[in-house]
Amino acid sequence: RASVTNGQGRFVCGFPMTPSAIGTDLSGQDWFKGTLQHQSAFVSEVFQRKIAPHDAVIALSVPLEVNGKTRAILVELLNNRALAAFGASSAENTYRRALLLDPSGKLVGDSGKQVTPLSLQYASQDLVRQAMGGTQAHGLLQDPGSGKSMLATAAPFVLSGRTWVLLMLQERAVALAPLR
Repeated sequence: RASVTNGQGRFVCGFPMTPSAIGTDLSGQDWFKGTLQHQSAFVSEVFQRKIAPHDAVIALSVPLEVNGKTRAILVELLNNRALAAFGASSAENTYRRALLLDPSGKLVGDSGKQVTPLSLQYASQDLVRQAMGGTQAHGLLQDPGSGKSMLATAAPFVLSGRTWVLLMLQERAVALAPLR
């Protein structure tokens, strides 16, 4: 599960989306406080999720800074099953990512293990353009970082009056492998 909070710790967007959670105060969470304190990527201790489902997870979080001030935090919550997949070295588990795109479509946050230059532009992708226009979109996307075909969901959210996008990616070949 990937989520975005504003700089005050209020839930603004997540995937899968939980509309009833919008506005939930997460500022007391270890990952939120640690990210603000260190102003860098943070890995939390194990904790029970505040938003349903209330399973035990760890959080991987990164701050989004604009003009030297943290405006949002991208966080990926991993339960035991996700942790096993995240840590596995097999090819099936190496390309699942949550990306945060600024209002121009520029990549500003990446939860994945791949090292991706944060200057990549996603704005030319149809899914991202739809999300930047305020509509959630699903489908195929050609990843500018890897060149691979990806299954993607692009979810828009408003932060400081501008539309940002939470983009969830899974390598198409990996996602469809169980169907073969």
